[in-house]
Amino acid sequence: MFNLWVRTYRRPRGLIRTMMRTDRRRLGAVLISAAMLTCLFGLILIRYQSRALASMATSNLSFPFLQWTASILEHKLIDYRGTVYRIAASSSHNFRILDNGILRFEVRQGDRYRSASWTDSVGVERSEMGETSNHALSGEGSHFHATYKMMIEPGAKNTAQWLVTGQLFTGGTPPFEIKFMGNDKMAVVIKYGTSSSPVEKTVYLDTADIQRGKWYDMEIDVQLDANGSNGHAYVWRDGTKIANYTGKIGYTNATQSHWEMGAYRKSPSGGESFAVNYKDIDISYGSASHSDSPDPSPTAGSR
Repeated sequence: MFNLWVRTYRRPRGLIRTMMRTDRRRLGAVLISAAMLTCLFGLILIRYQSRALASMATSNLSFPFLQWTASILEHKLIDYRGTVYRIAASSSHNFRILDNGILRFEVRQGDRYRSASWTDSVGVERSEMGETSNHALSGEGSHFHATYKMMIEPGAKNTAQWLVTGQLFTGGTPPFEIKFMGNDKMAVVIKYGTSSSPVEKTVYLDTADIQRGKWYDMEIDVQLDANGSNGHAYVWRDGTKIANYTGKIGYTNATQSHWEMGAYRKSPSGGESFAVNYKDIDISYGSASHSDSPDPSPTAGSR
């Protein structure tokens, strides 16, 4: 009789414990679900507010605002030898800092740069860095000097109609560019007039393809002068002057300048990727940067 009583007594206590454990599990599940819903609502609210705030700066985007996503490298800054640059890139593969201070820029098909304040046109691809400071053309900003080493990685030949690896930017289309135009031949291009209606001249064009995988020593000296009395564009490669232009360069409506470098191109017909490396970059402004007077004539390959 005693054993029977114990068994009948313990049975409801076990049932109560089971019910309590079930209730605790249900309560825990409810609390977890509520927390997840709260987090989800918070994320949706933050995203909505971020888009609403950013919409004030993106009213001129060329695609609907709801399709806009900020480039992950949009706000990345680097200090290289005392000059601060902002990275303009859309994906993690676009930019890397390698050993020995080497900066690597890569563009793949579809790498269209976009940010809260700017988006490239459809069919334009970019992985670049540009100075965060602008330099007044009324002062030292009109005279630019740069030395650096560059190497284009082995790969398929360039088929982009234009591919810029260095540019002095003053607003609109740059008045000075190191570029490639549908092939692997380096060109130096200058422009003058106004930024809305520029006159363009190719002052140097290689007669043979550059050697991929080779480091080239580059030196640039540019004096902007839209009126032509003191303008020049000199470029040396591996110690040999390849561009020796004097005359008009720059725009009458420009007021400031800054340097940009990396890979900026029209989407290539061949769909190939392109990667360029830089190191030992030094840039300066003002007459003290001027390193040479013009040679009697440029080397073979210019036009």
